[in-house]
Amino acid sequence: MLGAVHTELFLNLLKKKTKEIFISNRTEENVLKLVNHFKNRTTSLVPINWSNLKPNSDVSMVINTTSFGMKKGEFLEINLDGLKSSTVFADIIYKPKETEMLKKCKKKGFRTINGLDMLIYQAAISFNLWFDISLTKKDIKDAKEICERSY
Repeated sequence: MLGAVHTELFLNLLKKKTKEIFISNRTEENVLKLVNHFKNRTTSLVPINWSNLKPNSDVSMVINTTSFGMKKGEFLEINLDGLKSSTVFADIIYKPKETEMLKKCKKKGFRTINGLDMLIYQAAISFNLWFDISLTKKDIKDAKEICERSY
C-alpha cells in the first residue's frame, strides 16, 4: 500500500495530529484502502481525485511522494490557484534537484523543498543501525554539501 518512506512520513503526520490529510493516488483503490485503514484516527483522511489535483485554500503543505518528476519532461500537474503564499511544496525526489513541479511552485513564490535532506537523514539513521556509529550534525551537513556539489 505505502512504501517505507511514505509510511513513515504518513505516520509522522498522524502523530502530529494534523487536522486533515488529503490523499491522492493514480490508483483510487489504494487511496480508499489507506483511508479505511486509518479511519478511526483524529486526523481526517480525505481522498481527492488524481486527475484533478487542486488543494483547498487552507492547505499548508503539499507533499509529492510519487516518482513523478524523475524523468525529463514529466510533470505532476497541481492546480495552485487560491493557495496561501505560505503553502510549502515538498517533493521527495532528490534527482533532479528541482522537479518541474518545484520549479513552477518556486516561480509562483511558494517555499519548496526537495528530497535530499530526507535521503541524507535516512542514510545517517541507516549508518547508525548497520554500524552503530552516530553521525554528527557536521557529518550530515558535510554529506549534504558533497551531494549538492554533484548536481
